[in-house]
Amino acid sequence: MNTQDLRKEYRIPANELPPEYTRFTILLGHEHEAEVQTADLSLSGFGFITDRMIDDFIQGSRLVLYPLGRDQPLYGIVVHATTTDKGTRVGVQLQELGGYQEYRTAIQKILHHIDRTNQS
Repeated sequence: MNTQDLRKEYRIPANELPPEYTRFTILLGHEHEAEVQTADLSLSGFGFITDRMIDDFIQGSRLVLYPLGRDQPLYGIVVHATTTDKGTRVGVQLQELGGYQEYRTAIQKILHHIDRTNQS
């Protein structure tokens, strides 16, 4: 099976993102919602910070993410979680379901804008 090391994929830090991508809602198991702050994102995953306990983010557990709004949910799998001084830092690998293609299109536009800005 051909897999990509997601840690080597280019990640856009939160400070380079449009404001609408810096905070979003996630749905944990048992219908619990949480507001999270984006740490970084890439074409295939998210890093975010939350005030929820690390026990809510067991490696391999599934989340629903709403960075594009409720009508375009993204589905992801927790790949890591750690406690930091800012809260719980969670890494999520996205699955190719729901609003995944719309998300990739939006991120490619952001990457293109960043690239144009850096060339100026």
